[in-house]
Amino acid sequence: MLELKIQDKTNISTPRSVGPATKVQLRKSNSSRGFNSHISANDIYMFTRQLANLLKAGMEIPVALEILIGQTDKMNLKLLLSEIYEQVNAGKSLAEAMGKHIDIFGDMYINIIFSAQSGGELDTAMLYMADLLEKRNKLKSQVLRAMAYPTVLLIISVLVITFLLTVVIPNITAMFIETGTELPLITSSLIYLSRGMQHILPYLLAIGILTYLYCQYYLRKPHNRLKWDKKKINLPVYGHFILEVETSRLCLSLCAMLKGGLNIVDSITLATGIIQNCYIRNSLERITEGLNKGMSVEESFRKYGIFPPMIHHAIAIGESTGQLEKQLATMAEILDEEINRTTQTITSMLEPVMMLFMGLVTGYIVAALLLPIFEINNIL
Repeated sequence: MLELKIQDKTNISTPRSVGPATKVQLRKSNSSRGFNSHISANDIYMFTRQLANLLKAGMEIPVALEILIGQTDKMNLKLLLSEIYEQVNAGKSLAEAMGKHIDIFGDMYINIIFSAQSGGELDTAMLYMADLLEKRNKLKSQVLRAMAYPTVLLIISVLVITFLLTVVIPNITAMFIETGTELPLITSSLIYLSRGMQHILPYLLAIGILTYLYCQYYLRKPHNRLKWDKKKINLPVYGHFILEVETSRLCLSLCAMLKGGLNIVDSITLATGIIQNCYIRNSLERITEGLNKGMSVEESFRKYGIFPPMIHHAIAIGESTGQLEKQLATMAEILDEEINRTTQTITSMLEPVMMLFMGLVTGYIVAALLLPIFEINNIL
């Protein structure tokens, strides 16, 4: 039976081995030279897609790598591919060469490549990986779209209002005060609000920074992070959205690993490292324990998982028909459509709320500034 040993990423971890003598040592290598932070997920996707196409065309691995090195105009990626090329030319397998850069490729990527090379289906596995990375990047962009627009709009609104209250309005209202006329209530309230903002702004900034630092410290502790992630899952709309995103990630990853030749227990174990929510990750660990006790995949997911019921049904169908990866791929597509709809719903809900908020604030400021002007004109 194929065997997989997985350890903490900061230590040496060993992927599945075929036979007792064949092992790939996965570790964070010093040969990365610190350029891994400058290699984006899209760079890895493009490399994977191009390498898959070249291997599918019948090229040998060293020749394909040499072509990609010549075509790459990004220096960090070129250095990475050059190091992999040197390792392959020295007699190591592609998985072993990539395993020295596990901090860039990840456990799942390396294990799929190793399993595929052992089975002689590297080109097919690379295509699977390219499809997985493409879908993962698409999912990430959907999440960013859902969160970026309202976040940017809120930040700009707060900055503009703060600037008006602390810089612009004090200069304008000073002219009204010099006239000695009685100011309307709305204008007086704006002046008091502006003065208050000028005095408390430094304290607000200090409180904001301290709150951020405390949250970072609080969430570093595993049990606190677990409680926080559980609370996020239970939120009305946002929690359901998080669960959809993480479930889609899981289905995509499991599908790719099963197609790449890994068994279901190893696949779930590796997929655990991809999930960002600690509460969902904890659920996957319990599912793995259930599988090791002899439970079926559907039983373990139903008993220990927190995933939607449709996932249980899809897994049950996949197990009974022997097409589990096909069912997972179908579920990933369904969830992708759900995420897209949820993204549009969140955006359509938040946009009018933000516009209404900005409209009310703008109307309040304009009315507070224009009313004294009208009264002064009437007096004159």
